[in-house]
Amino acid sequence: MRKFFTFYFSFILFLLIAVFAAGCSAKETMDSKMITGEIQVVGNEPFTRLALRNKDGIFILDCPADLKDTALKNQGRTANVYFSGISTSEESLKVLKVEKLEVLQK
Repeated sequence: MRKFFTFYFSFILFLLIAVFAAGCSAKETMDSKMITGEIQVVGNEPFTRLALRNKDGIFILDCPADLKDTALKNQGRTANVYFSGISTSEESLKVLKVEKLEVLQK
């Protein structure tokens, strides 16, 4: 009976450690999302939107005013976009919640 409890306790401890480790690594991955592509403006006036185009498709950029101004000034250039979340627009386009923008070529 003692072997059973020792095995059971060891198994539970192992599961707790595994779940804790998986949770910690998932958070680190979530905080460091990045995508590279060409900055563009898509749509027709007055419904234009800031976007990033790469080999995976077009991503609409939802960013603060200061980052939006930087992106608009750098249309056609390649940039790294760091984002915290991704959602889908009414038109089924992927929308990135932008946290940081790095222009790569000038």
